[in-house]
Amino acid sequence: MTDAAPQGYGWVSIVGTVIGMLVVAALAWRLVQRQEQGDAAFEEKLKADDDRAARGRAEESGAGREGGDAPPGDGTSRTP
Repeated sequence: MTDAAPQGYGWVSIVGTVIGMLVVAALAWRLVQRQEQGDAAFEEKLKADDDRAARGRAEESGAGREGGDAPPGDGTSRTP
């Protein structure tokens, strides 16, 4: 006798795993939808967060900096 897993039942595991993942995804989707419907200011919060993130990315990339000087601590200096 061998200790190997029985052959021929692999597809059952795969189908079971996929069904389980779909159930979890459906439950998560319903939870998010319920939370969004219960929050009247949700769209405003998303817009404010997107605006804040865009400002942060612009500052990080150096957009809007005058003179083109490198900011302090950008890694170009070799002195500690």
